[in-house]
Amino acid sequence: MAELEKQMAVMSEEERAMMEQMMKGKLPSANDTKHVEPVLKQTGSDKVSGYSCTKYDVYKGSEKVRELCVTNWSNIEGGNEIKTSLLGMTKFMEDLSKSISKTSGFIASTADFEKNVFNEINKLNGFPVQTIDYTSGEVTGISTFKSSKKTNLDTSIFNPPAGYKLEKFGM
Repeated sequence: MAELEKQMAVMSEEERAMMEQMMKGKLPSANDTKHVEPVLKQTGSDKVSGYSCTKYDVYKGSEKVRELCVTNWSNIEGGNEIKTSLLGMTKFMEDLSKSISKTSGFIASTADFEKNVFNEINKLNGFPVQTIDYTSGEVTGISTFKSSKKTNLDTSIFNPPAGYKLEKFGM
C-alpha cells in the first residue's frame, strides 16, 4: 500500500484521478485505521461438500464482510492436525499484527482485524468448510473445502527445486 501511495504521489492529477477511479471500491482508504472488532452472528446451518456446518456472518462494524460455514473438527479426516496448523496460523497472525501495528494505515488495521477473526474462529472449535468474502455487499471470493486425507509424504518434496536461488528484495 505504501508503495502504491508513493507511485501515486508522482502521478499527474489526471493520472491519479484515473487510478483512484479504477481502484474505487477495491481498496479502502489508506487512512482507514479505526480499530474494529469482528462480530460473528450465527445465522443457521447448511451442508457444504458433504459436511454439516453452522453458518456465521462476520461483520466489520455494520458491514458484512464474510460468511463462514463451520463444521466440527471431528467431522474432518485429520481434523486435529488441521486444527494445530490453524492455531499456528493464529499465532502467525498475532505476531504479524504486532509487527505491523508499529505502522499505521489500512494494512495495520486489516492485519489486526484478521487476527481477531482467526481468534473468533478458534473459539467456535471448528473448521470453516466454506468462506464467502464480501466487499460493499458484493461477493468477492468463495473458498470451499472439498476434503482431506491423512497420508505420509516423502520430506524431499518440500526441498527447493534444483538451481533454486534465494533472492532478497529491497523492501
